[in-house]
Amino acid sequence: VGARGCAFEFARPEFSEDREVVLAAVRADPSALRFASTRLLQDRGFVLQAVAASGGCFQYAPASLRQDKEFVLSAIKVDAGVLQQVTDPLRKSAEVVLTAVKKAAFTLG
Repeated sequence: VGARGCAFEFARPEFSEDREVVLAAVRADPSALRFASTRLLQDRGFVLQAVAASGGCFQYAPASLRQDKEFVLSAIKVDAGVLQQVTDPLRKSAEVVLTAVKKAAFTLG
């Protein structure tokens, strides 16, 4: 799974419940988050771990999390690039943009 995250879609169902397997798949292919179990996708902490592993997976997080300002702020704090994937209403939030700018400046600094 680690080398071919896209193959995760065809993995045995029990693997979609395994945090480490899903994170390995996400590191290889951010879209693999789509195939995580419902239980893992409802776990804010786990989805944040996935975003930390690969910010590109944010777009595959459940809509309820992508629209949650507190979750978005947490995600941006681990990967400023998440701002590119945030919905327009949140992207227009001064707090969200400022958080991304601070994170990007810290990363570059």
